[in-house]
Amino acid sequence: MIHNKRVWGWMLMLLFFFLFSSCLEYDEDLVLNKDGSGSLKQVLRMENHFHDNLLKSGKFPMTQEVIERSLPPGSKLLDFSDLPMGEQHRVITVDIRFEDLKTVFEMAEKGKANFIGDLKWEKDFLGRIKYRRILKKKGETVLGGKGSSDGIIKYGMDKGFLNNYTMNYNFTSPYRVVRSNGKKVEGQKITWVVPLADLLDTKQEVVLTALLEKPANVVLIGAIYGLVILGVFSVIYFLIKKGRY
Repeated sequence: MIHNKRVWGWMLMLLFFFLFSSCLEYDEDLVLNKDGSGSLKQVLRMENHFHDNLLKSGKFPMTQEVIERSLPPGSKLLDFSDLPMGEQHRVITVDIRFEDLKTVFEMAEKGKANFIGDLKWEKDFLGRIKYRRILKKKGETVLGGKGSSDGIIKYGMDKGFLNNYTMNYNFTSPYRVVRSNGKKVEGQKITWVVPLADLLDTKQEVVLTALLEKPANVVLIGAIYGLVILGVFSVIYFLIKKGRY
């Protein structure tokens, strides 16, 4: 699981600079193929002074050095850039290819890579996949304990500084989406829009969920339902014939 003290520690710094800045945006595109391979693209936009202070802190995990050091076997950093965008902003772009989805979350644990969280990938009794990505557990604080950070977070929330900041997560699955708590579902693509205030609020649990279904399972489930219905009608017919219905 992602190491909360370090990640949320830099998130505290993030919030501090937030109160005096006007721009931070995060967009992520996670694409999964049927064989378990896929890609992860991250784009982080922020103001120059914000960016510079994070680098000076030594706690900023979205640097090429940290990402390359934390990449597990089977994963490759295809592209990394940290470039100016206009006169006052910078944009960081990360493009990773992986052979197994689990390795992305191993990277998060090893390198404390940002915004990734912890993944639960399980199957139910019908063979459908339960996708559960925990960005933040309820009761967690940004520093792993109570302290002055709580007051800073509360101040930012009360003043509404965090209301316009969101983290956008896109996940494209090779399977049909049965349901999700995402904001938008387009075919096999799910989009979650997570308010930064929720990520920093110790009372909030932030979890991205989806129920996915393989094409073969659709036929199997239909067959099961068909057999159940046939069984029910057979019992009713039998009871009618016996004069008990």
